[in-house]
Amino acid sequence: MRLTAINDGYNETATVDGYEYEFRPIIGRNRDRMFAEMQANLGDTEWIAYEWLVRHVYFGLVGDASLTRLLKAVAHLNRREEDHSDLQNLVDGVWLELRHPEVSRRDCEHCREWWYKEDGTIAEKAGKPLRRLPGAVVPCETKAGCPKGSPQDSLSLSQKNLAAYEHFLDCRAVYRFPEDPIVTEHARLITEVIQRHER
Repeated sequence: MRLTAINDGYNETATVDGYEYEFRPIIGRNRDRMFAEMQANLGDTEWIAYEWLVRHVYFGLVGDASLTRLLKAVAHLNRREEDHSDLQNLVDGVWLELRHPEVSRRDCEHCREWWYKEDGTIAEKAGKPLRRLPGAVVPCETKAGCPKGSPQDSLSLSQKNLAAYEHFLDCRAVYRFPEDPIVTEHARLITEVIQRHER
């Protein structure tokens, strides 16, 4: 089945040999399956690459650009560490969403400017939001620290993973998920985090 764009933050674009492409990346376990198939059929690697690309590119004609260069872009051949970081951020960020929703989506600069209470709301004085005094210590600078981490090392969901998490919640609400390997892998990881939180 040909994959299509899914509103989960993981659709990508690339220009290869002057041609524009939009695609669902071949990453994670799906990429491992593709390479295993190539390894088992060494005489047909080009055809296998073509078949995988056709299933994952939803805008742009596979065959116009070099298959090798297009596969490099779509399968993130130079971005494996980035892919691992994305998955780790998804796990850490969802855990933060569940355990500390009062800080999970708080903007760090906003926190430095305004005085937040423990429940995540901004403190008020005379009915007006209370600003922090210049030079006041923010939670991440205290010994206890902030559950979110710091602006330089935040556990909050990245923009793409926030979209992935919200897509998961939407799909779970209607008991319907698209047949997509990225969505499936994310659903497995998010479900594991939710189950760990509920124990």
